[in-house]
Amino acid sequence: MSYILEVDDKSTVNQINIIKVEPITGIVGNTIKISGQNFYNIDSVIFSDNISGSFSVVNDSLILATVPNGVAYGQISVGSQGRNTTGTYPNFVPYPTITGFSPQTGTSGDLVSIGGNAFSGVTGVKFNNINLKSFAVVNNTTITGQLDSGNTKGLVTVYGQSGTLDESSKQFILQPIITSTVPTSGQKGSAVTISGLNFFSTTLKETTAGSSLYKIGFGSVEKTGGFAIENQFTLTGLVGPNATSGNLYVYAPTTINKSPTLFNVLNDAPSLNSNFLFSGSSGSFVSISGSDVYNINSITISGSTLNPITNYTYDTGNGEYIFFNLPSLSQGQYDIIISGREGDARVDDGITILGTGSISGIEPSTGAYNSIIKVTGENLYTFSKVYLNNVSTFANIISGAGDSTLYIRLPNLGTTGASLIINNTVNTTTGTEFRYYLTPRITGFNPTSGSQGDAITISGDRFDGITGLKLGSKHISSFTTTDQTGISFNLPYDSYDGPFSLIGTGATTVSRNYFNFLIDQPTISGFTPSTGYAGVTEILISGISIKNTHSIEFTGAGSTTKTSYSFLISGNSFVFVTIPSGVEDGTISIEDTEGRIVKSSDTLTIASIDLPYISGFDPIEGPSGTTFIASGSGINNITGLYLGTHSVSYSIGTRGGVPVVSGTVPDINPMRQELQLTAYTYKGYNTTSDRFLVYANNVHLYDRTTFIGTGLNHPDSGYQMFLESQNQYSGLLKFISPIGSGIIVSSLNTRF
Repeated sequence: MSYILEVDDKSTVNQINIIKVEPITGIVGNTIKISGQNFYNIDSVIFSDNISGSFSVVNDSLILATVPNGVAYGQISVGSQGRNTTGTYPNFVPYPTITGFSPQTGTSGDLVSIGGNAFSGVTGVKFNNINLKSFAVVNNTTITGQLDSGNTKGLVTVYGQSGTLDESSKQFILQPIITSTVPTSGQKGSAVTISGLNFFSTTLKETTAGSSLYKIGFGSVEKTGGFAIENQFTLTGLVGPNATSGNLYVYAPTTINKSPTLFNVLNDAPSLNSNFLFSGSSGSFVSISGSDVYNINSITISGSTLNPITNYTYDTGNGEYIFFNLPSLSQGQYDIIISGREGDARVDDGITILGTGSISGIEPSTGAYNSIIKVTGENLYTFSKVYLNNVSTFANIISGAGDSTLYIRLPNLGTTGASLIINNTVNTTTGTEFRYYLTPRITGFNPTSGSQGDAITISGDRFDGITGLKLGSKHISSFTTTDQTGISFNLPYDSYDGPFSLIGTGATTVSRNYFNFLIDQPTISGFTPSTGYAGVTEILISGISIKNTHSIEFTGAGSTTKTSYSFLISGNSFVFVTIPSGVEDGTISIEDTEGRIVKSSDTLTIASIDLPYISGFDPIEGPSGTTFIASGSGINNITGLYLGTHSVSYSIGTRGGVPVVSGTVPDINPMRQELQLTAYTYKGYNTTSDRFLVYANNVHLYDRTTFIGTGLNHPDSGYQMFLESQNQYSGLLKFISPIGSGIIVSSLNTRF
């Protein structure tokens, strides 16, 4: 079927004219309205810096656009191929937004970096309402600057054009710093002056003694003394009664800063923890704990011979630990002796040198809570702890067989693991790969209901082995696991009610409670075409959350038709539906699965279909392949054309401004017939009273036929009759007598 159409193409006539943009300020993700003229065939909305924004054309005079990421100060243009944007309107002023800053603590002169959006027009940056010493806008999402003196705890503020600004959600904290102490050593109760930076009352942590004293630690961070603020550069106080040698610490509400050098508390002999015992092999790393161990002159391992330790280090954090590696020693027990300036400390049989242990096998190679595992190897009797993948909870050694076998009962470890490790505080031996299976546990989820795109958090534990997540039977393809106790994700648009299922390495857990998926109510932005035939025309309805459509109503005078399954949803923005029979002019309504109804603002017009009437055709006869022209009324509505029962190929056009239909005679047998012409529409059909004569154009005019009948001279023998062709449509009729009496030639021409 073919049509002759007249197209009114207005795409090259009128230019795009922007009249108003509102609002002219906003943040990334806001929706703005662009009002104007000739908004058809629109293919782009461009913000400053040539950044494209997503948009939807509501009608020829209104566009809804979304402020894109990276937007900057400047004008907005609307694009359509072959046309330009005109109109005068203010520049769009994006609100600057802060997403974070780093570092979150610091001091005068430190460099800071601020992240966010719409920084291209930033005019000022303040930390606690104090300007930065200097700053630079690196790009639309990054600002760098240098802290000036006087900055204290407070929020970060970024200022944009036209008075726009944004404040950070977190506070910047100025960090106190110790640069030196005078003196560098002293007895308990002696005076000490601490020099540094940022010693403000807002940056230091108070002791329980009162608001005029602030926490200072000597050696161990647990031991504190009260110091007073002389100015922002100086603290004064006394060495506390529990002070130990080591670094000095100054406490802030969220941070702890220590001195770069050690302070030596005098007149105390070193001491070792009375429960210090160490087991290991030669070369093992040893950590000795005690008090005042900074004040030592030597370390000796004593057995049958004296073994001095010449290479040892201190814990510069609090002066309570000494570190060294054991020398090459024979298996057995040894004393440890430390000599200090004010005395010695000794632990008898404090060190036990063990034989080297090793694991040769694990059986079985997998297990769960309460499983018993057999470990084989050498020197296993010396080991006291068994770890799975180095987690803090260790397995219980329930029995052993000499030094070659251990039986282990696995606890509820709370995490999966892949390596079995046996440890005796010195030697560590790792076995072959082992898999511990856990069942994840769900304790709750928040919120308990939500809609498309909402952030959901599932709480519980044993989440490190999670491989899959489902809501009902719907798989959630993207999720994030945090600290084995939380899973976060955003709801997909095609979710529905149901429990959450966590698919773990060893098992699957289903939540006891159901999640309620809240369906977004659909909206109708328009439909096309706006005019159609009932029972025939398919309508494209566009909008938002169309996927939630349950039924569609066509409302008009005296008619209400609902359809539940005769529409086709395409994605989340379109639905296709055929206009039902019996519908009249009116609006279109969508009802969602929650029973909510939204109605179109536009009206659908139902077009009428007249029965065609063919008043005549030319020519009125012809063979197969003949083209004829039929005229009459209702020609434009024709959907089928027939000669008798034979389908005719046709096209609709005009002749002299009047609609006509042009048809081609198909192959028709028998070769000569007079047939009526029938025209069909969606509403019905009409048949002409006149007939078209169809005759064949492929008759063999030399085929002979024998005639036998009465009235002939020799009825028993018959006569032959044949046609002698003259042209395509006529010939001479000839008879031949069987007795050779001659040929009778007809002078009549006739059509066949």
